[in-house]
Amino acid sequence: MPDDFEANRTTTRRGWSWETVEGSRTSYVEAQGPNILVGAHSGSGHTDSAGTCSREEFLNGRFHSTVRSDHGEAVLQEIITALKG
Repeated sequence: MPDDFEANRTTTRRGWSWETVEGSRTSYVEAQGPNILVGAHSGSGHTDSAGTCSREEFLNGRFHSTVRSDHGEAVLQEIITALKG
């Protein structure tokens, strides 16, 4: 990864939602309710790609590589901590 990789992303947290914007791509994690929704889009519903899993599956590693890649390690750890809390 280039040194400025983190600098090119902006992450916002609202309650149980995390959204990271990098250029025209928006990645998101929704953790409200019994399931976790992980996805991304490039400005329209036609470009949206998402998947869901249970909180337990997420805590066991499902989608960790996607969240780490799209949001960074710090956001992944923040989500895990919030889910365990």
